[in-house]
Amino acid sequence: FDNVFFQNRGTLELELITKQHNKIYVELSLSPIGDKEKKEYLGILRNISERKKIEEEMRNLIVSLHISKDLTEERAREIEILNKKLQESEKNLKELNVNKDKFFSIIAHDLKGPFSGFLGLSKILSQDLSLLTTEEIQDIAKDLHESAENLFRLLENLLEWSRIQRKSISYN
Repeated sequence: FDNVFFQNRGTLELELITKQHNKIYVELSLSPIGDKEKKEYLGILRNISERKKIEEEMRNLIVSLHISKDLTEERAREIEILNKKLQESEKNLKELNVNKDKFFSIIAHDLKGPFSGFLGLSKILSQDLSLLTTEEIQDIAKDLHESAENLFRLLENLLEWSRIQRKSISYN
């Protein structure tokens, strides 16, 4: 020992195995006494098994904390990605909603014309039928038929557009 480790004083931690095959940790502190020629030492042997156990638990806790921190950071990145996707979906949904509102406005406008004609002609028939000539009644009936055909074509177009949107039919 004296050539390698204990020139003046020294402390050494050792792992020992007992007769019962248990590990214990000890700290050996040696101090030379007398002159160097005699190679005599004063030694103190102290059981540090509990301290070593606590140190190991601390190392394990630090490793667990690092793992937990890494997992937390990974989850935070995942949440950030999901949040961006959610914001993009919200933006798309708002755009779709604006387009839907425009579409309904256009449909309402397109339906209003034929229905106004329909209502006006049916009002004339209901209020003034007895005052109308056969020729005038025929003209009104022809106009009513045209309005009905226009409404029917508009509804057919809307149904076809709806099927395309739902991918029920393909288009070229």
